[in-house]
Amino acid sequence: MAQQLQLPFDPAGRCYLAAPFFNEAQVDLVAHIEEAFFEEQCEFFSPRLHAGVIQPGDPDKVLDSVFEANMAGMREATWMLAVQPYLLPEGHSLHLCSQYTPVSRVEQPDTGTVWEMGAAFTLKLPTVAFVYPPGVEGVTVNLMLLRSVYGTVSTIDNLRHLLNGSSTALGAWHPEESQ
Repeated sequence: MAQQLQLPFDPAGRCYLAAPFFNEAQVDLVAHIEEAFFEEQCEFFSPRLHAGVIQPGDPDKVLDSVFEANMAGMREATWMLAVQPYLLPEGHSLHLCSQYTPVSRVEQPDTGTVWEMGAAFTLKLPTVAFVYPPGVEGVTVNLMLLRSVYGTVSTIDNLRHLLNGSSTALGAWHPEESQ
């Protein structure tokens, strides 16, 4: 049986959900995560639900409003769940500058989520990374991200266990995987 560790935060406290929601697969995952928070009756702030979604061409007033709402949500949180996708949606590819071969792996997480993780670290907000899909092998994790998170979850079931106070649901990024 896995050892129960003392968490440095209360999972039942208010969580800031940092996540990309730019395509159908990302929105679907975020919606499932939000559903877990609702069903486990845990308070959370989701920029997608609580701050508004910006559109191309939105005026500065709208952009400022969404940014400030997100920052307020982060300052009011007691911990962060940062969703880190490592694969592109099925059927999509990415052409890298140094290689002209299409790839379906992405080893660079969403830049907005990375920024939110940095802000959370500055605010001393404990962060758990939701890394998906589970079991991705060969992905290297940037040292600054690696050292800024308390642990990881990679399934909705593990998230639910964490929301109920179980530290055994947490995995870890390993130093030998850092770049």
